[in-house]
Amino acid sequence: MRSFLIGCLVICAVFQIVVAGNENGDFATYEEVKDIPNHPEKFLIEVRSKELVDKDGSIPGSINIPFTELEEALMMDDGEFASKYGAEKPPKDAVVIFTCLGGQYAQMGADLAKKNGWQRAKPYLGSWLEWSKREGLQ
Repeated sequence: MRSFLIGCLVICAVFQIVVAGNENGDFATYEEVKDIPNHPEKFLIEVRSKELVDKDGSIPGSINIPFTELEEALMMDDGEFASKYGAEKPPKDAVVIFTCLGGQYAQMGADLAKKNGWQRAKPYLGSWLEWSKREGLQ
């Protein structure tokens, strides 16, 4: 049953992508996220809770900032951010991709980042559900 529900959520996420189109690169694709290790100028932020990330896993290279902490994290100075999250704070001109379980909080994270000056922020709508399925983790 769980696999069926996860499959349905992945199909819904893909449907969102097809319907919305991506001509302007407004959201990240699986392929772009998969290629992030080759692009150190891009950042991947996972907005699920630490408990969910510890339980289910996360996309390699992602920085875990729970959505409930995101706005505060974006306001931190570089040193405080690095100390708390163990990673460099993305510069405002960087591509910052947000991921979550199924895309909704990734979109909200990207919107919040844009509101705070990260104009190249975008969601990975497939998020963990698509990633884990395509990587054979389910």
